[in-house]
Amino acid sequence: MKRFAALSLAMITACGGDEVCNLDLIVGVAPADTTISVGGQITPRVTLLGCSGTRVLTDSLTWTSTQPAIAVVGTRTGIVIGASPGVATVTANGKTYGRIGAINVVVR
Repeated sequence: MKRFAALSLAMITACGGDEVCNLDLIVGVAPADTTISVGGQITPRVTLLGCSGTRVLTDSLTWTSTQPAIAVVGTRTGIVIGASPGVATVTANGKTYGRIGAINVVVR
């Protein structure tokens, strides 16, 4: 019984108000994998939706790069700047939802 109560509370919290819906999380990361030049920059955007896409969700994001010598990323802003030629994966991690998404960035 406790497990069901916790799940119900999580569903209400995820969808807001008194509406109960499933806990699906729809994630959109844009742009998709992309190419930038050395010195060029992009700002990835993340969209989080729940309740079958009917509710916009928010999270506090932290951004990381697998290769900071190739693609430098602002930890809080997500702004990616090409530092040297190569490929890096830039990942968004949420405080609430964990690893949310990633894009590959080719720097030329």
